[in-house]
Amino acid sequence: KQWYQRRVRAPINDWFWRDGAYGASGLTRLMRKIQDEDYNTLRYEWWDFAAEDINNYILSDMCNMTSDKMNQYNSFILDKSCLAAIEHAEGKDGECAQFKCHFTQFLYEKLPEILFNLFERPQDCSRSPKQYLITELAPLLESSGFCSPCARRFVRALTECGPTYTGNVMYALLRDDAHYTEDFMGRVALGLQNVNWEAVRIVLERSMGHLCTPSPSGSCAGSLTLMAQNIEQLYINSMVIDIDPCENPMEAYNDMLEYDRELDYDMSFPDRELALGERFAKSFFCKKECKETRQLYYPCCFRDILGDKKLKKNLFKLVENAHDLYYLLGMMHEAWWSGRMRDAGNPGGFRLSPEGYEYIKGEGIINFKIPKVTRGLFESMVSAPVLKCGMECADY
Repeated sequence: KQWYQRRVRAPINDWFWRDGAYGASGLTRLMRKIQDEDYNTLRYEWWDFAAEDINNYILSDMCNMTSDKMNQYNSFILDKSCLAAIEHAEGKDGECAQFKCHFTQFLYEKLPEILFNLFERPQDCSRSPKQYLITELAPLLESSGFCSPCARRFVRALTECGPTYTGNVMYALLRDDAHYTEDFMGRVALGLQNVNWEAVRIVLERSMGHLCTPSPSGSCAGSLTLMAQNIEQLYINSMVIDIDPCENPMEAYNDMLEYDRELDYDMSFPDRELALGERFAKSFFCKKECKETRQLYYPCCFRDILGDKKLKKNLFKLVENAHDLYYLLGMMHEAWWSGRMRDAGNPGGFRLSPEGYEYIKGEGIINFKIPKVTRGLFESMVSAPVLKCGMECADY
């Protein structure tokens, strides 16, 4: 038992609660950048202790483990139900058999480079995080397999096993306190059982489909990166006085502030913010003499994302679900020691009894629905460039 507890707790505790490699913090606690003097190149890799744990606890599960030989003591990331679901998703002919291993290997090899380039302050201006994204994002998505049909099968498998997930990784953050363990595991189990996994799956699948859509920039992900670059330049332009008005957002911003004074004082969050967002979009995109210039901030694939009704419908469901989970888990923590909260028929003691669920439901704080007014304001804001201004998208 002591060996088992050490095994499932060691990796995450060691990574985040020790002093780190040579007293480092942040990214350099887990990974390092090495300058190769002979070839004047940079290498990015994990520190030895992190690399060893990733190989022993993560890659071993994702590349070597099968559901028929898995048990409680020889796995870390996956549990038996999730691994069985993934194996089923690999297909009868095994056409996706290598995907989970390939994708995990890709993250293991590329994640240090990606994180250093995105979050480390550059020593010079030769390659900013923005430039790295523009040049590398599309190739990274392609080489990772993110845009392959197997990736969507993998997502579907994970959302199928999500409600019953009990991987040993959950124990890795626990303290040596039986009361804390029971409370934590109870809330995790309750949360997983009540996540709207169907909405999660639809949002992920449709988002992946949009990001991987081909575009002149390689993919929609590349187009969105260029759009972010244009918006960044727009922000910089807002602080410049002598500049083309079509490249300066301050006129639309001031119009939005003026409109803010006209709104009902009692208008609450997020309705007020959505109304102001719609006003800014109309003021910015509807200016006739600027339509051609301002197409740069509205790529065609972004228009397609905003117009995806199924994606928006399920995003609303996830917001409602997050609201319910926040209060559901909070109430469970407060009332955990009440006899009504435990399911005596469950050996693990991690499930709510029917009486416990009715107790929480009876408080009237779950089954939250986003008001129609809020939904309408959101739709008006995201559709303003096309429906209110007749804006043509930019194909880049």
